[in-house]
Amino acid sequence: MSSWADYLDEKQRIDAFADQGYAIIGIREHLDGMDVLWSSEQGTELLIVVSADARKYVSSLIIARLLD
Repeated sequence: MSSWADYLDEKQRIDAFADQGYAIIGIREHLDGMDVLWSSEQGTELLIVVSADARKYVSSLIIARLLD
């Protein structure tokens, strides 16, 4: 898969969590990417984000939430 397709796939999964009412409660950066911990009334979920563009997208979501 191309890097653009990888990004779109990860962005879709990120947006799905956000659309289902999950909120980011933790992030851990490591050499293989980023672990994003999501929480909602349904429980907690871990999403591993690998592509650099998707990691930037997660960061932009956090900043947007802080500015609200």
